[in-house]
Amino acid sequence: MCGRITPTAKKPKPRSRPDRSTGLAIVLSLLVVASASAQAIQEWKTPDGTLFFGDRPPAGSTRVGEVGSDSQPPEPVLSLKTFSAKASQSRNELEQALRRNSDRLWAIRDQLDKVESLKPKDDPEFVMSEQGTTDLAAFQARKAETFRRLREAERRSYSVIAGLWKSLDELNSKVASRYDGKSPDWWQDKVNCQNCATREEAEDALK
Repeated sequence: MCGRITPTAKKPKPRSRPDRSTGLAIVLSLLVVASASAQAIQEWKTPDGTLFFGDRPPAGSTRVGEVGSDSQPPEPVLSLKTFSAKASQSRNELEQALRRNSDRLWAIRDQLDKVESLKPKDDPEFVMSEQGTTDLAAFQARKAETFRRLREAERRSYSVIAGLWKSLDELNSKVASRYDGKSPDWWQDKVNCQNCATREEAEDALK
């Protein structure tokens, strides 16, 4: 007599557990994307030709894009002729802004020298016939406040000038990059302005 063969029951396959490291990586990537979108910074071009980053630009500024945002459209590819014309225009605007701000800086420096050497007899509000302690204290307070405001204006001018030099460096790099890493012969990468504040002066003043 032949015995009956009982089929062996198949063992159910164990369920695969989700890879926790993969899930964590996905969460982290989403957080990074969300953080980048939340930290997008607006970029503006000010009337002086400098770049301003933030949501409260100076009056008359033009928005040029955003930094740190994936939604920022790529820059259009310009023809070599159009790119060269725009680069030359930008350079002229930056150099003019550098001259204007340097002239403004020298005017502030002249005022600082005058205020620093100011004596009580030079102040029209100081009464010579009443040179008491009260008059002298009031004169010294006015002098100190004027000097402080001029110092703040001087520092702002140096900050703008430093930004203009940085923008010129960036423009030189863009031109060299467009011309295969070397600036063309017609491009002037140096500023011809003997009366302009130098990059080193601005950087040293802001330290």
